[in-house]
Amino acid sequence: MTIRTRPEKDREISVAKLTEILGCPRCFWRTARIKQPRREFPGIPSHLRAILRDLRDDHRKTRPQEPYHHFFEGNTRLILADQHCIDRLRSRKGISVFNVLNVKPRVLLTGRFEDCLFDPKRSIYVPLIIRISGKLHAPNLFDQLEADCFAHLLNMSGFKVGEAAIFHQYCPEKEEWMRARKTIRIPVNPKNARLAFEKAALILSLPKPPKALSGCEECAYMKTASKFER
Repeated sequence: MTIRTRPEKDREISVAKLTEILGCPRCFWRTARIKQPRREFPGIPSHLRAILRDLRDDHRKTRPQEPYHHFFEGNTRLILADQHCIDRLRSRKGISVFNVLNVKPRVLLTGRFEDCLFDPKRSIYVPLIIRISGKLHAPNLFDQLEADCFAHLLNMSGFKVGEAAIFHQYCPEKEEWMRARKTIRIPVNPKNARLAFEKAALILSLPKPPKALSGCEECAYMKTASKFER
């Protein structure tokens, strides 16, 4: 008698989830393997992002060849990416790439992004990383990995990417909340995204969660809380 087993479904890792690999591997395994509760209501930054997205879309439709803000790549002023690229970035499943490791089930890196810029002189796409926060801050490791993932996914989807991304930060202040407070050019390296993705795929293939990162407060809390549930 032949016993048929149902094939395991592919696992999906979002870019936001992948950035957690920079922290505790045990927390990453737990939150990626165990479905987390859905947030009831979106936060205020989500509404601000929607308004800013509508403003960019209006600019794209009415002035497609006009530079947007003061974004530069070298001496070239950048414009917003064409609608074909944006449709791919914002599609329900986003843009995705399978890993090439011999890991089962397969792991899928997927990402949905808000927007992208385009260099008309060199015909390259420039990832646009947008942040809305109460305080200005320089791009951190999480921002850098997100930019690398953005570039990696664009490359694998047939969109030629340059050597940098634009980090665009809004800091709401009274009536001037829509004014960008900081714009920084950060270098991108798609290989770093691939290495982080392969590391994440290997961690997710483990049958049990890996060892916690030394000093991880959440793991310490979970360990303490489990004692009271016995």
